[in-house]
Amino acid sequence: MKPEPLTKEKIFRCVEKDRDEGYRSLLLNDVKSAVDLVLKEIEKEKKNYKEKQEWKDKHQEFYEGVWHGLEITRVLIKKAFEGVIE
Repeated sequence: MKPEPLTKEKIFRCVEKDRDEGYRSLLLNDVKSAVDLVLKEIEKEKKNYKEKQEWKDKHQEFYEGVWHGLEITRVLIKKAFEGVIE
């Protein structure tokens, strides 16, 4: 399944049908997909910063800081959604 953003429409659709187990499962899959999308985008950004020429030049500390910030964000997202993602 391709990761997709979680939209208000998906949440509202699932909440309206909350009594049906199938919709609870759908909401869980939507949340997992949204979290996977965020983690994938973070990994792409980390790779972009690693590949920039300035990484080895005069802006190295800036790019290292951004890269480490992205890594911390990735870890915190994984921790916050550990029951959702596998």
